[in-house]
Amino acid sequence: MHKPRTLAIALGVLIWVTPAIIGGAFGWRSVWGNHNAFVDYLFPLPFSGGILHLPSFLLVLFALLLWRDGRSRPAWLPWLAAGVGLAGLASMIDFERLNAWLFTDYQPDASVLQLNQDPKALFIASDCLWLTALTLRGLPKPRWQAAATPLLPLLVITTNVVGYQAQGPIFERHAGQAADLRGDFRYLVYTNQEYEAKLFEDWLVNGGVTPPWLDANAEHVAVLFTNSKQRVERGDYAVLGASDIVATACWYEEDRKLTSTAAFYACFDDRQNTVERSKAAIVAQPASLPDDIRRWLGGASICQGVDLDVRPEFNLALVDHCRTLRRRYPQEILAMKRRHGRDARVVRRVQQQAQRLKFER
Repeated sequence: MHKPRTLAIALGVLIWVTPAIIGGAFGWRSVWGNHNAFVDYLFPLPFSGGILHLPSFLLVLFALLLWRDGRSRPAWLPWLAAGVGLAGLASMIDFERLNAWLFTDYQPDASVLQLNQDPKALFIASDCLWLTALTLRGLPKPRWQAAATPLLPLLVITTNVVGYQAQGPIFERHAGQAADLRGDFRYLVYTNQEYEAKLFEDWLVNGGVTPPWLDANAEHVAVLFTNSKQRVERGDYAVLGASDIVATACWYEEDRKLTSTAAFYACFDDRQNTVERSKAAIVAQPASLPDDIRRWLGGASICQGVDLDVRPEFNLALVDHCRTLRRRYPQEILAMKRRHGRDARVVRRVQQQAQRLKFER
């Protein structure tokens, strides 16, 4: 008497746990957090991924109840469910990876076809394919509905592939890399466009790359636009030749100047950042001076004329360098006095420079 009800409950449980088993088996991560998807998808709680499973699960249960009672058994239902399920599977395809392989020089190391971790698509696909499997039995031979089943997944695939080509200008940025000298930073950006100054600079200004005055690690920024998706994906700066470059944009913190040019341009060659200026100033000090005195005098010499008591709009790195020297000056001068003597000429020289720069208060 209770056997049909027990079977129905068992089927409901099986339908519910299927996505959790799949997600866990593939090593997917939870929706909110960094745990395995199995437990996250298993419970329909507000703070778990299982809550996203409820809509499709309840809809499928309702359809199965109507089907079981014989009140509603449309011949198109299994095929529509199959189409929606396959469309759900298709929407999990990593189309960014696939399109890059189809339309650029990108050659992935692993399989071209990979799935995104999209729990909603997985829930819909799993539930709908279960609905198909449980309602196909006893139907007459497939008619036009069966032939129409592939249309939904094909529509998803076609829309994503054609949409990639029709989406207009593409700019995809690599994470970036420090150049040879501290303070110089560079980015690789893949683009499908030919160089147009306004288009490229507008993309940069509107958030494409963080301006150097907002980046603690950058004083000068070089943005290399390339038509090689492969190089951008691999962050391959070392072997990037000038022939690969569509355009170069240079952004400087000291005057907030942004310039761009077609092809390759060496942004760092005609500008000295604070580190370079400080090193050059240290080298210019008399070789007869002790090393610590040379370093301090050289580093301080580039602070001449820098107002350290106002909030700067330009030369942020230089102001920060000079403020650091001023903050450390009391400890530095004490160390110099202990090392060279309180009345040593080199110590007085440092004190005189500090007075000129208003380091002594």
